[in-house]
Amino acid sequence: MGDEQYEANTVDELLYYYLNVPVPFELISNAVMSRIPSQHISDASYFTSGAPAAFTYTAPFSEESWQVAFNQYQRVAFEVGDVNLPHKIEINGPQYRIHLSINEWNLAHEE
Repeated sequence: MGDEQYEANTVDELLYYYLNVPVPFELISNAVMSRIPSQHISDASYFTSGAPAAFTYTAPFSEESWQVAFNQYQRVAFEVGDVNLPHKIEINGPQYRIHLSINEWNLAHEE
């Protein structure tokens, strides 16, 4: 590889503009922790518990829509108390389908 340097505001933009990979990795990172992005979403729905059930995200750099669905929430012990986290996540985009299945959460802070 050469000494080329590439810059972008986010890893998603970098991968899209320079490698033509339209997968929104930041979205995946947020989805794993059951977080809905604060921008570029529509059709958000929630379970009666208040936990996110699904939403649609439109990537600002590509205008592609991604549907995210959360399933099988379970209580997970965390240092500051128990949290509900999804154990099944589906992320569907125009070119890719991503299915995440979490068997075990380990949220302990290790030093």
